[in-house]
Amino acid sequence: MENTGMGRPILHVFNVADPAYTVETPDGELIEYPYHQRLDAKTRFMLINRFDETRFEPDGFPQIPVDIAAYGKPAIAAYLWEIQDVPREEIATILDVEPSTVRHYVREFAQNNR
Repeated sequence: MENTGMGRPILHVFNVADPAYTVETPDGELIEYPYHQRLDAKTRFMLINRFDETRFEPDGFPQIPVDIAAYGKPAIAAYLWEIQDVPREEIATILDVEPSTVRHYVREFAQNNR
């Protein structure tokens, strides 16, 4: 899951024995995640790969960019989870689904299945 296109995000795994994930944003910022947060790293990577990353600063709740909302519940769940730091139970209430479905949506979005 690496995209080396100019100005595109890159997801790095530097050490296979002790894997940690680093997402490099188009502006060169490195965001590091320990192995146990690999789903968060993959989710951030997919969000900035698909949508305009410059609008991802948490500035209130629950403001969801239109292009993310139009992409459906998996994108909304991923955005609220990774960018807005909304708890899974609260996301479930917003989306009218079970909390386990929220985890499924985020995993599905991170794996690029939708």
